[in-house]
Amino acid sequence: MNNFTTKKRVLFLASSAPRYDGDGTAPFILNMAQDLTEIGWQVDILAPHAQGIQKKEEIGNVTIHRFQYMWPGNLQTLCYNGGVNANLKASKWNYLLIPFFIFFQFWAARSLIRSQKYNLIHSHWIIPQGINGYLLSKIFHIPHIIFAHGGDIFGLNNVLLKKLKTLILNAADIVITNSTYSKEEMTSFYAKEPVYVIPTGTTPAPPPTEPKPAHQDLQLIFVGRLTEEKGLRYLLQAIKELSKFTNIHLTIIGDGRRRKAYEKYVEENTLTNYITFTGQIAHEEVFDHMKKSDIFVAPSVTTSNWTEAQGNTIIEAMFCGTPVIASNIGGITDAVIHEETGILVTEKSPSEIQKAILRLSDDKQLCAKLVENAYYHAHEFFSRYNSAQKIAHIYDEVYDRI
Repeated sequence: MNNFTTKKRVLFLASSAPRYDGDGTAPFILNMAQDLTEIGWQVDILAPHAQGIQKKEEIGNVTIHRFQYMWPGNLQTLCYNGGVNANLKASKWNYLLIPFFIFFQFWAARSLIRSQKYNLIHSHWIIPQGINGYLLSKIFHIPHIIFAHGGDIFGLNNVLLKKLKTLILNAADIVITNSTYSKEEMTSFYAKEPVYVIPTGTTPAPPPTEPKPAHQDLQLIFVGRLTEEKGLRYLLQAIKELSKFTNIHLTIIGDGRRRKAYEKYVEENTLTNYITFTGQIAHEEVFDHMKKSDIFVAPSVTTSNWTEAQGNTIIEAMFCGTPVIASNIGGITDAVIHEETGILVTEKSPSEIQKAILRLSDDKQLCAKLVENAYYHAHEFFSRYNSAQKIAHIYDEVYDRI
């Protein structure tokens, strides 16, 4: 392995990244870039622009370059606010933006590579970033690494797109994905080895040293996009039943296209005293809420083109000492081992969510066991620093072959 006497340069290509310091949009992209920079690889991020944010910004030790792909800026609606898949579902207009997105990302990346002399290109998501990473690696003879995060694996699966994904992956120098489930699902269009399984990494927190504060009500928390696939409606249905005989309160952190529909459901079912919507808040505040909550619930569901590939907020709850209830789908099972590090429930089942909540509220011994096991499991397998070390090792091996 090379000694990091001089920093080698990597360009991240991404379709989302934090829009400002403290933004909760795809924080794992920025975290990974910052961690890799700290251990010797200078990482820059190229991400799409959005109305009202800077074209270039320094956040800590990382520079984020943002390319504009439509004019005026308020027409850039393909990314952010729930993600590309959600935005494509919401409006057919967004399909028209895809070729503009790909072209202007390619042009911006080309300019950066010519001026900054990067040693590696690292594409996050096979499509669309992998397309540009593939082309740029051929043009500039730079090694290309692809990190498949899930949506690019489970969606975009018509015959032509599968062939395109296979072509892009076959041409890559290294392929990484975030969970064993993601790796298994990739075999339908890419079966070469090795495919490295490296979680995107979560910020460790010190192990909890104090018990949860005493609450008059059982405090539940949900953190995530307010979109169909995150399954919040099934948790709301469970709360509706629980509120009839249990003192309970649910804090919902996040935003998305279904927020108004969920707020309407809460109002129509007289649940406003039991449920609070905070919207998008700073990451530090999210951790504070998690630490004070009694139970974290992640009721994600599988849709036609999506499943939960990893579930970073689940790992964050584990680090915060909060017992987890989660759907038994996708990559969640790498983190949540049933009755060892959390409780798994069948997706789309309000009754199972309800039973799991009541079980944890009644069984303090089980909660303590889950919290302890989950903390050490998360630290061993999902720490962002451990993930960065593994990725840096791969970078170094690729660099040594140049």
